[in-house]
Amino acid sequence: MYLMTELERRIEQERLKVADLRSQVERAEAFIAGLEEAMKLIPPEVVQNKRQVRHTPRSKSDVQKAKFQLSATGHSMHISDILKAIGKEDTKQHRASLSSSLARYARKGEVFRRDGPNEFSLIQLWVGEAEQKRDTQNGTAGIDLPPMFGMNP
Repeated sequence: MYLMTELERRIEQERLKVADLRSQVERAEAFIAGLEEAMKLIPPEVVQNKRQVRHTPRSKSDVQKAKFQLSATGHSMHISDILKAIGKEDTKQHRASLSSSLARYARKGEVFRRDGPNEFSLIQLWVGEAEQKRDTQNGTAGIDLPPMFGMNP
């Protein structure tokens, strides 16, 4: 008889453990769902360009001049227009050289962004416009998450 009650007690203990573990899993899944909902508030442009700009072009280089030109115009430009704006002749060699330099930065997600074939813009201009457009369209301007948001309970 003792053996039977001992087995029943152990079975009950294991059932309680399983119920506790299921409860922990449910809480963790709810927490994950909350974080996923919070991620929907972040515009996709920011998620794609989540790396911070770490590298700046050498001063007085064509890349630096292109950066200043794109900053001054405030929108994307074709490589031929960039060359003309920085005082370079629009030749195949100049286009290939500057385009490959800007594309290298764009691939790394630094400074420049490729908007189309041989068309570039600055990342900070693009992200700023996207955030402004999102805020006005969605009415989400000024949403701040609580200080303890994201802390595991």
